Amino acid sequence: MPEEILRNKLATHFEKCGVAFTAENVKDFIPSKEQYRSAHTFQRQEKLKLNTLFIQKKLEKLEGYFANGDEVIPENIDVGIELVVGGKLSSDLFRLVTLNWAYLSKGAISDWEHSCWSNHSARRSTS
Repeated sequence: MPEEILRNKLATHFEKCGVAFTAENVKDFIPSKEQYRSAHTFQRQEKLKLNTLFIQKKLEKLEGYFANGDEVIPENIDVGIELVVGGKLSSDLFRLVTLNWAYLSKGAISDWEHSCWSNHSARRSTS
């Protein structure tokens, strides 16, 4: 029963995003990563437009906190968890990171306002 409720909620959400369903395919529908991205393209573009000024203002300062894939050394990762508090560096970092996420409602994002990073990162600066 809970799976049926979740599937119906998922189907309703995707219908709102423009994905059509028939009664037969709702119970079998499992969106692929590409379908999920495609269905949420508009929302993602809108989110980026709404944050253009933030990105322009903060990106140069924040980009030093992010590593390129070739800079990541898994055995050196020392994970830290920090509660995200408005008006602090962690808040700006979290906001920038969430702009890269697939579309999530604002409520879903606020449920996860913790940042996670490696305390060992050479890229992490104090500026």
